[in-house]
Amino acid sequence: MRAPEPPEHLRIDPNRAAELPLDEMHERLEEAVGKLRIPRVRHPARSAWNHLKKAWVLHPIDQEMSLFRAITAEEEAATALIRALQEQRYPNADRLKSHAHPHKAAIWPFITAFADKLTEKNIPLPHVALRTEGAPRIELSMDIGGPSGLDAPLWGTPDEPFNWSMWSDHTGEMKPHDFSVELAALASRNGARSISAYISEQANQRNRILYASDKGIPAVFFADDLLIGRRRVTVLLTLTIAVMQTRRHQIAFVQCLDALLRAIDRFGGEAAEIPSIDTRAEHVSMTEQPDGSMRAALVTPTDET
Repeated sequence: MRAPEPPEHLRIDPNRAAELPLDEMHERLEEAVGKLRIPRVRHPARSAWNHLKKAWVLHPIDQEMSLFRAITAEEEAATALIRALQEQRYPNADRLKSHAHPHKAAIWPFITAFADKLTEKNIPLPHVALRTEGAPRIELSMDIGGPSGLDAPLWGTPDEPFNWSMWSDHTGEMKPHDFSVELAALASRNGARSISAYISEQANQRNRILYASDKGIPAVFFADDLLIGRRRVTVLLTLTIAVMQTRRHQIAFVQCLDALLRAIDRFGGEAAEIPSIDTRAEHVSMTEQPDGSMRAALVTPTDET
């Protein structure tokens, strides 16, 4: 029985580059992760690039194994981020398991939910700059003009890229936003009954690529652009660098880690209680208003705080 032919728009160009094309930004990112000082963080970060490059070579020969390599690249990038959070001793980071596929698969849906929240509130996605001279460093600029009540953009660059927080009162009490509404909407858009079901389905992707089912032998077709774009790996490794560049706990990472762990805890039933985040450092606070808009303010605690 002959293998199925790919659709015309997914056929691979026979004159494509032999090696994975990298633009300047991705070359600098690859250089940056090679400079990460902690081997248990650096090695999976470098491995992510290795898998992507092999996925490119395999694509014309074996699309299933190529996609398997691409998924593994994302998992290795997620492993690097988990280990970075643990290395910097973020609260409860040890509850994330870098060897657990559902834990690694949960990170990208959470990033998507976070981006959905910004989009909903008409907050532009931040501009990200990567510095590779010396120890790698991420700098992030946010347009808080709208949330600050201005008619014009107001770009701010925190001292550390994720030194800001987001608040809402969806449960009747103003507290750090837990993104549960956005996660539920993400699951629903993808036909899943819950975020835990959606994440479990994502974690099982590799098995569906490799193993036969009652419907037959799997066949996968995808465009080279999936490997060239490699957005997920890029974002995960950028976040890894941002975590590793300072021993200070950046408030957005603390808040998002807490919310991610609450979502993961639901895999096994009720969400566990996690201590409140410490917002005593100077940071930008974005608070959801009764009319649904977001209001930004610079929080500068006093010595007595």
